[in-house]
Amino acid sequence: MILFELTTHRRLFRRHSILETLNAIKRCEVPAPSSLVPGYPAALDLVVQTALARRPAQRYQSAEELRLALVELLRALRGGEARYLLEQLVDEVSGVSDAILVEEEPAISAPAILHNLPNPSQSFLGRIRELEQLAGIVGQTTHPVTVYGPPGVGKTRLTVEYARAVHENYASEGGAWFCEMDMVSTTEGLCAVVAATIGLDVELGQSYSTAIATAMASRGATLLILDSVDQLIEPALVIANEWLEEAPGLRIILTSRTRVPYNAGEALEVEPLSQEPGPDTLSPAAQLFIDRAREFAPDRRFGKEDIAAVNRAARILDGMPFAIELAAARAAELTAHEIVEELTRSRDEDGSDYAPLVDALEWSWSMLLPFEQAALAQCSVFSGGFDLHAADSVIDLSDFPDA
Repeated sequence: MILFELTTHRRLFRRHSILETLNAIKRCEVPAPSSLVPGYPAALDLVVQTALARRPAQRYQSAEELRLALVELLRALRGGEARYLLEQLVDEVSGVSDAILVEEEPAISAPAILHNLPNPSQSFLGRIRELEQLAGIVGQTTHPVTVYGPPGVGKTRLTVEYARAVHENYASEGGAWFCEMDMVSTTEGLCAVVAATIGLDVELGQSYSTAIATAMASRGATLLILDSVDQLIEPALVIANEWLEEAPGLRIILTSRTRVPYNAGEALEVEPLSQEPGPDTLSPAAQLFIDRAREFAPDRRFGKEDIAAVNRAARILDGMPFAIELAAARAAELTAHEIVEELTRSRDEDGSDYAPLVDALEWSWSMLLPFEQAALAQCSVFSGGFDLHAADSVIDLSDFPDA
């Protein structure tokens, strides 16, 4: 996995929801690196796919076997390709050094990639106005900008799309960096995540916050995203303002469920997608449903009657993108009308902001097979994400012989 992620700059099993992540791990969905990165060396592609083969017998049987395969690969590759690989692996593979390249032609280093932004595979719909608003706010302020709204409304996706649109503006200086904070509960932890993300070595006894401020001031134009700082929004804003005072070229965006305190910086509220359709047309929320449904049922056709049902589903889910995506995932088994019936039956009438998302999650859970529910429940022991090997170490499906 490390070899795949270092050479493609993509997380292998990360998906848009824990259910999708578990499904990907279960199916061992490993795309060929060459399908993701133009010019990816074919020989390296073979090594990576062998290391991540679905069947254990087809994989390398030891770390030493993999190391020897990499050494042989570096001897065979042309200089530029080998140099690129070495830069990606850094010191991960012991015993491989620049000495291999002594007699090769002069190396051409791959261009530096000064960002770690996620690369969503799904289309981005219905948020052009918010994207323009965010660009306007970030471009006109020297204060931190908080993108806020209820869970599942699309705060992170909006922020990532903005960052991907402008990251080249920062590429020649400090870069654009995405920091996941959902598991962080202290300011010290927040600073540690930022330092690790931007590649900053903090000396023993040195303040993380001070070291980050100094580094940012020296790097020039930099975009920093602090994602999911709900649990420490106020201290995060204090630290962000301190860094901005020291680094004029720095721009900081935070995402949170919580509205920012008065005078703590700029803010953009992300609201649910519009559920208002035109005559025989889809609302933006319904268009998202259709787009996601086609991922699970590519041959499904949506006629006029289906459009009415999809618009109804989008209204039941209050235009919440994550809830809509969960519902659309059932399109492979249910028609649009059946999905509406199921949603109507399970709808929570308490009127809370979280009701549509809770209902969609509970309904999605009920649609899982018993062994799938058991596997997902057993993975709840992880406090953060998990990979295939971690899941395999805790999942016990002995009670389900047919799983």
